[in-house]
Amino acid sequence: MFRTMLALLLACVGLCAQPAKEAEFARAHQKLALLPGAKAVKGWKFQVGHFAVALEEGVAQPMGAGGQAVGFHFKGKGTAVYTSAAPLEASALVLNLTKGSKLTAKPGPAGLAVTLDLTELTLVTSGLALPELQGEAAGSLDEDFRWFRDPFEQRSELPLGSLVALQRGNAAGKPVAWMDFKANFETWRYIFDEAWDMRERLLLLKADTVQQHKYVNAITISDQPLGWLLSEPIADPFLLEHLELDMQAEKGDDIRYSATETLRIQQGGLKTLAFNLYDVIDPLAFQKGPRQLKLASVTDAAGKALEFFHQDDRLVVFFPQELAEGSVQKLTFKIEGDFLLHPEGNSYWELGIGPWYPAPAASMSNRFTAHGILRVAKPWRPITPGRTIRSVEEGAYNLNEFTLENPVQFLALFGGNYIPYEETRNGLKIRVHVYAQEARNAQKRLANSAFGVIDYYKAILGEFPFKELNIIQMVDRDYGQAPPSMVMLPDEAFNIKFAVETSTDKFGDPSAITRNDPSALKVNRLNHRIAHEIAHQYWGDLVQMPSPEEQWITESFSEFCSALSMRIMKGQGTGAFDSLVNGWRSSAQDHTRDTSIPMANRINFHLDGAGTQAARTSLLYDKGAYLLYTLYKEVGEESFVRMMKSLTASRAWQCTSSHEVATLLKLIKNKDFVPFFKDNFWGTAMPK
Repeated sequence: MFRTMLALLLACVGLCAQPAKEAEFARAHQKLALLPGAKAVKGWKFQVGHFAVALEEGVAQPMGAGGQAVGFHFKGKGTAVYTSAAPLEASALVLNLTKGSKLTAKPGPAGLAVTLDLTELTLVTSGLALPELQGEAAGSLDEDFRWFRDPFEQRSELPLGSLVALQRGNAAGKPVAWMDFKANFETWRYIFDEAWDMRERLLLLKADTVQQHKYVNAITISDQPLGWLLSEPIADPFLLEHLELDMQAEKGDDIRYSATETLRIQQGGLKTLAFNLYDVIDPLAFQKGPRQLKLASVTDAAGKALEFFHQDDRLVVFFPQELAEGSVQKLTFKIEGDFLLHPEGNSYWELGIGPWYPAPAASMSNRFTAHGILRVAKPWRPITPGRTIRSVEEGAYNLNEFTLENPVQFLALFGGNYIPYEETRNGLKIRVHVYAQEARNAQKRLANSAFGVIDYYKAILGEFPFKELNIIQMVDRDYGQAPPSMVMLPDEAFNIKFAVETSTDKFGDPSAITRNDPSALKVNRLNHRIAHEIAHQYWGDLVQMPSPEEQWITESFSEFCSALSMRIMKGQGTGAFDSLVNGWRSSAQDHTRDTSIPMANRINFHLDGAGTQAARTSLLYDKGAYLLYTLYKEVGEESFVRMMKSLTASRAWQCTSSHEVATLLKLIKNKDFVPFFKDNFWGTAMPK
């Protein structure tokens, strides 16, 4: 809570007179301006959350948004001490601070402390009492402020206006604060949010420019929860339960569509809802300048227009009255723009797992069913997830109507010059889509390989979650991905010669090449990748992760299951499996002492993208899979498979966690696995 040693306080900003339109006030926070009344200040101390500030001497001037006082700007000399009281993030804090900054963290009585030498600071609050500026009149900071604000007003991971709008609309008694500051010749941001995310964050900001586009690379130094635990995520304020799409994609870059969302309110008293929604698509990969997603309107179930604020990929929708807990709201979003990116000049486009539709901004509240119609201008074809209701021609368009009848966390759509091959076995339809060329032999081999993998997974994981699976060639990347009922693979999977047998227990034969041939290693790697991506239909789509800290549920389990599947590939035996286990062990040791598996998504080595990705892979894929291997060896294959089948059955279309994995293992082995997970999953020990 905010404390100050000054005797006089101004009225709480969150209780000041409300402007005519909340969206206008939110937008005004994106262009802050100083107000008259600069003062010379000395010995000024205050604290927000775990961030203690001591301004020794300098000049402070009131700051406004839309003419209303919201904070102040300071220039001079001061210190700040930020303390992380969340032990689970300690290793990640030290790692990112070491890689991105000149500063270090030192143990203190309340946790790890970072001391910063301040030279400039901007403080914006809502719902907090602002200290009254006292002291002699001083010269204006207007010119200094303009230079100071420039890097902060580039694209950001969270617009200030949305934070203030959420506090004012939902939680007048719960404060938020935002500080941008210069310290130790570096640029920083501090966010305190008791109103929506219930988090306190310290970010190191690195301004950069790519293709004339300015943006801010935010390195998370600390992200600690307020009133909850990283190992026990809090309930989301509202849920997306159903998504209805009506879409029309033109021959070029343009698309327009409506997205009608059924939302369930889980927290009473809300008047504003936050969503993630692109406004600029892929800002670091412009080919023809910025690609804009334009949100034209938001209407309620009665067709009444609702006010909204949309900036920096965050959308806030304002309601005229409080929403009752348990109520269902239906909103329709009209969207259009030129954001159908065509990688490397190819004809196809992808709307991937990012927020091209409004996705609730709370951590993992996207568990929804879906129905949609996608029209793609001829001659290109649409590729859609789930069960296909119809696939027809409609005038100048090819049309797919689809449905996802079980709740998923995201979905993806494609359109382009794709040539499909389709095969059905035992009620499962597999389509293999190759780009811009006939490749029937490769398509048949990939389909056969996929059927073989799925037959094996049925034995160890249960029935396949979907009745249709689309395998799609991606010509612009060297990695795979697996949205619901889709497997996206790079070029090499479609070009290499897989001679796959038709039996149900053998697949992925390395053809006529020998095990010592480098091509055999390539085939094995591709077989493993295909099996990994198909495993995501279970781990990620069927059984879902509750938070970014638990992403191992999707990646580590998929990695381990794909390695198990390698044992039944023709000519492999246990050799490929053992090789993968050895690789996991070796790679995990590279970074296991740096930080823990749950912190893998926090890793950010500024200007070292390859190093960042390598460290994340080492933990989330390799150490996570090796952790599962050690458990597999301890409890035995039969018991381990029983544990996985229990998860896929009991947590189907829901989230699960490391805690539930430990609980199931205890039932099977009659042993407490909590210490094992504390040391090796939440901690930095190496599984043995």
